[in-house]
Amino acid sequence: LNECLFASRRQRYLELLEAKRTQEAITFLQVHITPLNMDTGVLHALTSLVVFMNPEDLHRHARWEGPTPAERGRVLEELRQHIPPSILLPQNRLEVLVHQGLQHQVDQCFRYNTSEPWVDLLVDCASDSHSVPDSTLHLLDLHQDEVWYVQFSNSGEQLATASKDKTVIVWDLTRDRPSVRHTLRGHTDSVSFVSWSPDDSLLLSCGNDYIIKQWSMETGSMMREYRGHTEAVTAISWMPDGLQFVSGGYGKKIFLWNVLAIEAVTTWHGERVCDMALSKDGTRMVTISPDKKIKMFDMPDKVEVACAMETESVTSLCLSDDGRHVLVNISSETKPEVHLWDLSDMVLTQRFKGHRQARYVIRSCFGGARNSFVICGSEDSLVYVWHRATGALVSKLSGHAGTINAVAWTGARGGMLASVSDDNTVPNPNPQTLNHKRCR
Repeated sequence: LNECLFASRRQRYLELLEAKRTQEAITFLQVHITPLNMDTGVLHALTSLVVFMNPEDLHRHARWEGPTPAERGRVLEELRQHIPPSILLPQNRLEVLVHQGLQHQVDQCFRYNTSEPWVDLLVDCASDSHSVPDSTLHLLDLHQDEVWYVQFSNSGEQLATASKDKTVIVWDLTRDRPSVRHTLRGHTDSVSFVSWSPDDSLLLSCGNDYIIKQWSMETGSMMREYRGHTEAVTAISWMPDGLQFVSGGYGKKIFLWNVLAIEAVTTWHGERVCDMALSKDGTRMVTISPDKKIKMFDMPDKVEVACAMETESVTSLCLSDDGRHVLVNISSETKPEVHLWDLSDMVLTQRFKGHRQARYVIRSCFGGARNSFVICGSEDSLVYVWHRATGALVSKLSGHAGTINAVAWTGARGGMLASVSDDNTVPNPNPQTLNHKRCR
């Protein structure tokens, strides 16, 4: 209590000095501040301020701005440290409650898929049935074998698909109809992963031939090869500077590479890596392994800071844009699920069910204007779309004739979704809602 009284009375004392009411200030100090039994040095310091008749000198020696709203606000904040919210409401509490109410409305609306905020507290949030995909916009079918991976460029203007046919096809999405920009050949075995550089000028590809290849997106030519993995390379992730990247695989090693060199900068020994991703700011790396572990590391030194254990096999992951959440695909004959983990507390916060995954690597992703959907392929040839906040199944998209191995989302051009399958195709839904592109 004395600390609260001192904070408010000190402010009053200084304001009296500022107003040149010196005798009144001295009396206030003796009657209202001295009885609080504060530290003697504090009282001496306050007493010494009476000699400063110039407001600027008073402000400097008291380390005080004057009788301003900001200074009084600081006093109020100090009082809040000692007074419970039931007595003194936190600052902007009404604004916080309104924001929470609006966010709750959005979280409970399964089909809300717009970047525009919901601002009406008088009615429940609502959205029409066309806010999620229900038909195929384009069918891309130039691969000669199963398509295992798909990723949009950061700009959303290009799409890369990786296939068991040992090729990567880069599609141009800037026109009404997608067209082939490059067909990248050179791998001697299946290609299972690609990764765009932050500026989209380079593309990395890897797979079952143990080699990482760097491709120029201007010419489509191969620029470099990175060798060091002794088993299949399962994932690549760029550092935000676009000059380095990290790769992982089944060979129990993770490599840090410089794009201009062919030798690894750093090699970390550990366990087999099923999948891996770096946060966009490059400070966090998440990996999953065949022993069902999810691990988080601080980068660039790869210091393990957290670990969680799943109960079933984990096959793939997708890290959220803010690096705070990760989707993990769980393979099981009886209970295949996609799990959403909060990495801040390493807590499982949501489960997504209904799809099939027992035999193959299936990938999921975040989607929607606010990343409010979770999207996943399935062994029953359907794309599943769930509401992220509640786990409710929103839609099942048909169009493929085989296992759907991977899905990808971009917010470009109003939002586009691509899916790839064992039927060798890549479909694409309506750009006005949640677009769906299928690749073959």
